[in-house]
Amino acid sequence: MACRSFIDRVKRSSIFCGGVCMNWLSAVTSCVRRVRTVMSRRAQPRVLLVLKIPPPFGGGELMHQMMAAAFESKYKVLSFNRKTHSKSTQGRFLLSNLIFGSYFLLRVSFTCLLQRPKIVFIWLPKDWYPFLRTLLLAHVLKKMGIRVIGDLHGMDFDFSKRRFRQVHSADAFSAVRVLSGSIARSLRANGYPHHLAVIDNGLEAPSFVHQRQPRHPQEMRLLYMGAISAAKGFADVVKWLDLLEAVSLPWTLSVVGEWVNADFREEMLTTLRAKAYSSRVIFTGVLIDEAKWQALIAHDLLIHFSSWDGQPLTIIEAMAAAVPTIARPVGAIPEMIQDGVNGFLIDDLEEAVQVTRQLYAGEISLSAIANNARELFQRRFRHDIFIGEIERLIARISNSSGFSLSKTEEMFTMKTNARSGHHCNP
Repeated sequence: MACRSFIDRVKRSSIFCGGVCMNWLSAVTSCVRRVRTVMSRRAQPRVLLVLKIPPPFGGGELMHQMMAAAFESKYKVLSFNRKTHSKSTQGRFLLSNLIFGSYFLLRVSFTCLLQRPKIVFIWLPKDWYPFLRTLLLAHVLKKMGIRVIGDLHGMDFDFSKRRFRQVHSADAFSAVRVLSGSIARSLRANGYPHHLAVIDNGLEAPSFVHQRQPRHPQEMRLLYMGAISAAKGFADVVKWLDLLEAVSLPWTLSVVGEWVNADFREEMLTTLRAKAYSSRVIFTGVLIDEAKWQALIAHDLLIHFSSWDGQPLTIIEAMAAAVPTIARPVGAIPEMIQDGVNGFLIDDLEEAVQVTRQLYAGEISLSAIANNARELFQRRFRHDIFIGEIERLIARISNSSGFSLSKTEEMFTMKTNARSGHHCNP
């Protein structure tokens, strides 16, 4: 009995010691993992992303919303949105804009003092007063030893070239991300001194969007998506509808977006009420998330007659949904759409009527154009490609010897983009 009791005690003590050992091993392993995590975070550049997210629901805001979701676990993210703001008040000298500007400067400056990031990635406003505010902030951050990357969503700035040259005598930004080579060349021609990195927009589409199969339409289901304004070509859309009626082509038009100007809204609605086809023009307001994608896949053709644009997110979304676009060749659009291959570029409304008539008659294969558009999206405009390019730009700025990309590094950036199917500046 004594012998058996002794053996039981040895077994129990062995089990206990083994448990203790296992606990110690588990604790050591956990510590090692934590140390590795901390070290890997320290090895990454300290980055602050200053992002403008919806509302309002512009292309730049939507892209930054995607960036915030992708990088929130890796970088520090400061998000700004204005629920009562609209495109009509953007950039104007208003008390609400002054209050927001002061809040913006204080919040970003205070965060930089506390966090001491090595790099700040920040959106560049296209309007004069907000741009001056951001430029001032960039100069202050540079004095603090922080490298600043600007993000320009658009084909240019809205203010004059004279003002442009006055404020750009010094390099406040280490680099500026632009949307296409043509936009970069235009900025260079206007005297823009900063280093320019060409990175396409990119997005992630729901799985059901990729399953859509384009068909030959019984009537042309047309879609206008975006800000409803004269600059975005909505008045020309109405004139184009008159021309479609003249050739007896069956159609319906859905208008998705918000009005930018109350006077323009009243003018257009008054014009449409006098048309016999007014019941075939449906205004849905702003649609987001699944409702937006459902609207896309329910239509045959996206209409984008804008005279001023960068790299429209609506065209990329349409490509993901295999919906061809008719557009004017402005901004980065000619580097997105190859005429007659994955969409259509037009110089006047008669061309747009001709293309629409040929698609309806089957003289041009709608399904072939649509599938080519989707293939380009998969090759060039996916979300993972965009996020990877942004990370590479941040790494290059972090590892550059000076405060900005050297000419050699800048050319390397362009060549890399060119090899991956991106268009680049000279």
